[in-house]
Amino acid sequence: MSVALSNTTYPLATFDKTPMTQVKEVEYSGYKEIVVDGINYDKEDWALVWVPMDETSATVLEAILTNSVKGTVYYILWTGPGESVAKYYIAKSINKTKVRPSKYRITAQFERVFPLV
Repeated sequence: MSVALSNTTYPLATFDKTPMTQVKEVEYSGYKEIVVDGINYDKEDWALVWVPMDETSATVLEAILTNSVKGTVYYILWTGPGESVAKYYIAKSINKTKVRPSKYRITAQFERVFPLV
């Protein structure tokens, strides 16, 4: 089961994408062989910071992300800034900080996943 997360409803203040390729390495005397690991070897992590929002919006966003961290229900279907295709993610970490009397900032670390759908 997944939930779609909208950049319009929850606009980002900053983001940082880290693409990675999952590989297997075997070292022999004097050289190393490297091959991609599995069929879903293109990985990516995103460090996300949302624009400060009111308490109600922050609570809803936090609940969506927390369900992903716990793995209880949701994968997050999300299109990153500059991306053209939505992909599945889980939130690996979440932080909610009060930045003004009635405003909260949410930060999260997203990891791309490949659910069996």
